[in-house]
Amino acid sequence: MKIEIYSKKFMQENAEIEVLKNINLEIQEGEFFCIYGPNACGKTTLLKIIVGLDNEFVGESNHTKDISDVGFIFQNYKESLFPWMDNLDNISYFFMLNGLRKEERLKKVNSFLEEYGLGIDLKAYPYQQSGGQQQLVSTLRAMVYKPKLLIMDEPFGSLDQRLRLKMSDIIQQYWKDVGGTILFISHDLDESLLLAERIMVMRKLNEVNKDSILGIFKVEFARPRQVELVESLDLFNLKSKILTLMRKDLENE
Repeated sequence: MKIEIYSKKFMQENAEIEVLKNINLEIQEGEFFCIYGPNACGKTTLLKIIVGLDNEFVGESNHTKDISDVGFIFQNYKESLFPWMDNLDNISYFFMLNGLRKEERLKKVNSFLEEYGLGIDLKAYPYQQSGGQQQLVSTLRAMVYKPKLLIMDEPFGSLDQRLRLKMSDIIQQYWKDVGGTILFISHDLDESLLLAERIMVMRKLNEVNKDSILGIFKVEFARPRQVELVESLDLFNLKSKILTLMRKDLENE
């Protein structure tokens, strides 16, 4: 997957705002790639370009043309769920589009939940659930049919700490089982370092910053990775390197 973005701009209050600039990125098939950076630095916009939902930019992207091979977990999960559908129909929506009967869809969803040790009320509707449960439903909908490319835009942001840690373990096991590519946005640097093979750190553009990418770092810790890794000296050193780079970048603004 190759992406070259020379410039991406938006109109905002009658002014043209540049949100992405000088991105030259290659993501390998089967890679777990994390994107980390401050608010409004263009992370979600970059994902939309990669998957082909935004073509209004200067540059090139060889994104996939087959949407059946892409699962997209949107940051605004509440608006991505169908409020008139129960959890079963929301989670199995891809199978529904492909003509599977409810009994077949129920079997597939239950099998997936059992495989990864998850429990969820499939008869409940979005309005009957907490934000965390709604986000979990949105996440499962993208994972259940095991696409070759999984795009995850802050998928654990509304989960409580216990479920967040569990989903961190699950997504690592899922990635190993499926063998696909995962692009993952997180505001949690520890979480990114726990999951990624590589992490790309982005910056918000201004008059001083001329490029969107601050740095790309390899994360070479052995797998499976448990949450205890975040307390290790090796992870601390890598985290410190990234935070030092970000701090120096802010000082140069």
